[in-house]
Amino acid sequence: MKRKSIIGMILFGLALALGCSSGRSDSLNDEASVGSVLGLPENPLLLTALTTSIRPDNGTTSTLYGNKIAIHHPRTQENTYPAGTILYNVTWKQKADPHWFGARVPGKVFSVERVSISLSGEMVYKLYKGSPLRLVPASDHMQRLSQILSIQPAVSP
Repeated sequence: MKRKSIIGMILFGLALALGCSSGRSDSLNDEASVGSVLGLPENPLLLTALTTSIRPDNGTTSTLYGNKIAIHHPRTQENTYPAGTILYNVTWKQKADPHWFGARVPGKVFSVERVSISLSGEMVYKLYKGSPLRLVPASDHMQRLSQILSIQPAVSP
């Protein structure tokens, strides 16, 4: 009888160990990582997410990230972001979630837009696109700059 319980415990432990493998590739979405982009002074995914939007019409998901100055902006009465603000609008193509039927998750990075406001108040817009992401000239940068600055951050209590 003791032998059966010992064998049962060994089999249970073995099943538990095999079932809880640390399969990194299965649990992380490495495809959605910005990685090292030439010309980016910081990784936008390490900043604070301000808000997220989904565009089903073109199959993309975007998240607006900001530095500490941008985070505190919604708590002020100003209409514009203060000097020192850094914003990133990261857009991904959506893909089917392999773990949840019917769900959509970020896939490959489509574009990264960086907006910075210097101490003198100058606003600088940069657009990174392609695979791998590279700085590209933006013809409609004033329109995109205005659109990004007008995005309302999500407010939590």
